[in-house]
Amino acid sequence: MSSCCERRFPVCADDIDVNVNNFDTTLGTAPVTVGNAKALVRVAAVNINHALTDSIVIPEGFYSIKGISRRLVLTQCYIVPISATPVTSGQLFVEGYILKNVQYATPSADQNPADPCEDCVVMRNDYKDLTAKINFNFSVPITLTNANIVTPVTETERALLKDCMKPCDKGTMSESDCERLFSQSVVLQEPFSCELDRYTINEAVISKTNCSLTNEDLFDTVVEKLNLNLVISIFQLRPVTVGTPAITATLNEEDE
Repeated sequence: MSSCCERRFPVCADDIDVNVNNFDTTLGTAPVTVGNAKALVRVAAVNINHALTDSIVIPEGFYSIKGISRRLVLTQCYIVPISATPVTSGQLFVEGYILKNVQYATPSADQNPADPCEDCVVMRNDYKDLTAKINFNFSVPITLTNANIVTPVTETERALLKDCMKPCDKGTMSESDCERLFSQSVVLQEPFSCELDRYTINEAVISKTNCSLTNEDLFDTVVEKLNLNLVISIFQLRPVTVGTPAITATLNEEDE
């Protein structure tokens, strides 16, 4: 997604003329405002459990898993308010991934095959690791408390009367084909923002052997059954009224 608010046209039509005439500017009635500052207000806190499974195939095979480390990254946290009066609920969409580093032991390649008639007492292993990205996405309903939801966009279209009626019932009377009056009102709303407070990962790790693996003593697949717990806070900027003494005191502290 582009970080720009306004997108440039990907192509340009040079054969179309656009003419604009600007007239004198006037000031209307001063708008009614609420508060003299904005503060970030928590409108929801959600505790989410999401289950998933993943499998990682290690072609060279391994004897055992020695360790797994994980780091969770969120790439999207989006709230869609559900229409109601007033709006008290919404749908939360979450996307992200888990960076999972798996350390495992696999037999060294520079060793002789064991003699079935002798008791082998030493085996050399190589420690290796890999990092996999485990993607996840889900959506859950949430409850919004004191969220500031503005009035939806309103757009009206009015037709103009075109009277072409002549004596003796000649002509027509209907709406004009070449004139319309349009009115559109848009109120901009402060967006919601998310903060990941904490997360917990609980999982079972299972080593499996694929039928195609020739060495029956090795595993080649790591299967993980995972429960992901996320605690997410949802905020919104809200207008607030800050008293003059508090503002003055803050300014004095900054000057000092």
